[in-house]
Amino acid sequence: MKPRSAGQLHVRDAVMLRPSLSIALLLIALPVVAARPSCEITDYGILEPRKQEGVRDTPTTATGKVREFGAIKFKQRTERIPARLGLRFGVEHKFRNVPADGELQVLVIHPPIVKANGQTSTVSSARKNPADSGTNYGFDSEAELLSGTWAFEFKYRGNLLCRKAFTVFLP
Repeated sequence: MKPRSAGQLHVRDAVMLRPSLSIALLLIALPVVAARPSCEITDYGILEPRKQEGVRDTPTTATGKVREFGAIKFKQRTERIPARLGLRFGVEHKFRNVPADGELQVLVIHPPIVKANGQTSTVSSARKNPADSGTNYGFDSEAELLSGTWAFEFKYRGNLLCRKAFTVFLP
């Protein structure tokens, strides 16, 4: 067998490197897979009445406003929601692997609501802080008292992280 100089690679050596290279690439890719953003719905249903803490204008919602409340507390765990003025329902969630400065989008998909400006909306959307643990929707006007499927969707960079659907009915 002919001696080889430094830097030369024989076929036999390349065959031995292939499994090592595959394992190395797999180990490099594992943290990327493990770090994928995700969301878990931990509770849901009808919420206890709470004092409103603030309001912010959000033209991408059915009413043009987002009402802010403190920590949410559930009165009843259910997917069936009676459409009643003042009633709030929603979800408690945990976001994982979303950067603290990452911007989530929450969508509430609902039956067609006629807004104050006369336009019809089937989706209300707002920005969400990844540190928040709850999201809810409240029936604030007669126009929102609509039966059908209502769903909360949470997206990060356009990718759906989790979804929870409710059946709203007229009592």
